[in-house]
Amino acid sequence: GLVVDPTVMRADPAITWDPASRVYRMYTSETWFASIPEWQSPKVTGPWHYVGDALPVLPAWHGHLFSTWAPEVQDVDGVWTLWASTAATADPQGYVCLFRATARTAAGPFTVDPRRVPCDADLNGDIDPAMAQVSGHWWLLDKTNANAVGQPTTFFSQRLGPDGMPAGPRFTLLTSDQPWEAGMIEAPSLVANSTTGQWWLVFSAGSTDANDPTYQIYTTPCDGAEGPCHIGRVVKLVSRNAQGAAPGEEYAFDATDGQAWIAYNPGAYFAQPTDRPLALVKLDFDDRGEPYVVTP
Repeated sequence: GLVVDPTVMRADPAITWDPASRVYRMYTSETWFASIPEWQSPKVTGPWHYVGDALPVLPAWHGHLFSTWAPEVQDVDGVWTLWASTAATADPQGYVCLFRATARTAAGPFTVDPRRVPCDADLNGDIDPAMAQVSGHWWLLDKTNANAVGQPTTFFSQRLGPDGMPAGPRFTLLTSDQPWEAGMIEAPSLVANSTTGQWWLVFSAGSTDANDPTYQIYTTPCDGAEGPCHIGRVVKLVSRNAQGAAPGEEYAFDATDGQAWIAYNPGAYFAQPTDRPLALVKLDFDDRGEPYVVTP
């Protein structure tokens, strides 16, 4: 159930299948050698090989280096689409905003869409975008970065229009209102139980205080892409273990055989920025439809 690839050392791994090249592609957060490092492997379990920078040119409005986070790539209605976030200010403590980029192939290179997305600047911006196809329609998920300014964090969803941009109402999926969340929920992604059709929101939550870290990976059921999600039925998935404290920065996805996986960084907040190995666990559902993973 558990795979760890020490050759991949970067935060926020997101994995998608590229049918044209018949490989899995993984995209991770900015590092010194690439704005969005891109990796590929013929198998979801690796080994992974670095193949280049998926986004050679950042948005014209980005504020400073090493601020481009949590990319995800999907084939959205025939257009290979990348969503990520980057700093909208030169101040390293300033807010971040989402942006869209597109390419002819999953391999890229991706080109930034110049159209700006509304940004919650008063809540330190928006981060951790993820895409989900629900009932034939594509949706964009994200979180406010409000924990950075001492405010509760919220997950939102919004349908993507024919032009690939968010359109229509923005729905609240979940807000960090539980004591164990310590004011922070992040890295949302939706995955469905193929047997029951129930959607589950996979996310990280908890304190990253080095003296008492509680950060870990959870899931909770949702009433579709519009929510709401039901925190009263939350399930723990990956907790502190032999890999270290504070596993998270995860992304849930389906492999080509329909098997659900969670890619994540073990001990995410206690490693150096360049020392966050990729880990993978299978996500399965029991006879009651409840999610579980093999304990790392």
